[in-house]
Amino acid sequence: MQIDPKLAVTHPPRSPYRSPPRRRLWTVLLALFSAILALCLVQLACRTGGSTARGNGVLPARKGDRRIIEVDGTARLDITPDRVDLFITLSQEGKTPRQAAKAVHVQRKGLLAAVKMLRLPDKRIVISHLSLNPRYASHGRTITGYSADLTFIVKIHDPALLTDYVEAAAVVGASRLRTQFRSSRMQEMKRRVREMALKAAKLKAEQIARVTGVKVGQLRTVRESSHGNWTGSRWGWGTDNLVANSYSRAGGSGGGRARPDAIRLHLSVLVGYAIR
Repeated sequence: MQIDPKLAVTHPPRSPYRSPPRRRLWTVLLALFSAILALCLVQLACRTGGSTARGNGVLPARKGDRRIIEVDGTARLDITPDRVDLFITLSQEGKTPRQAAKAVHVQRKGLLAAVKMLRLPDKRIVISHLSLNPRYASHGRTITGYSADLTFIVKIHDPALLTDYVEAAAVVGASRLRTQFRSSRMQEMKRRVREMALKAAKLKAEQIARVTGVKVGQLRTVRESSHGNWTGSRWGWGTDNLVANSYSRAGGSGGGRARPDAIRLHLSVLVGYAIR
């Protein structure tokens, strides 16, 4: 059977630039999904903080932003001691350990008798250290005798009586004397000097904020200095917070000049405030 060429149905050639209907549908859906995703991202950015400026010209802090003012505060407090511990060491020698121990025991009785004459309660006399060691000849091999050392701590509640106890120890032949001044209000003074350091840091942060045209926000971080002891002169004064110096005074001495035996407390803090 033959088909008349005139009756044959012919289709125009497919253009290489036209996509099939199904492909065009996927293209439209993908474009719509991209538009929705972009809109969601814009809304999320607006919620978490934008880049619009406030009245003071400071951008609002973004989540996780460390926009803070970090300052240090240093305080010093000189405390007049009201307690003194007197360390008294008695030393005796003997050819045998027993002889050395017996000799230091006799000396101990004399010290206790002399201290009791000063009306010191027995509970304020504490044995701190007892040692018994051999003594060697010059070549270091032959034992020539033994030495016994006995150390007492005499807790004196009135530092003005210290010289009386020193004289009593000297009468019985004490070999070493050492004093340690302290205060019965030490814990209270430590809280006080910490408060002084924190106030100094806050004043410093407020000054920085005022000069730079920002405002101090909430407290973010507080860290005490880890330089070691509260007391002593290990912390240099070259980088002191000048605001803290206005808080430095002698506790218990009427604000006057600190005594030479004053206990000096140092404390530094590092504080961070949010900027708003």
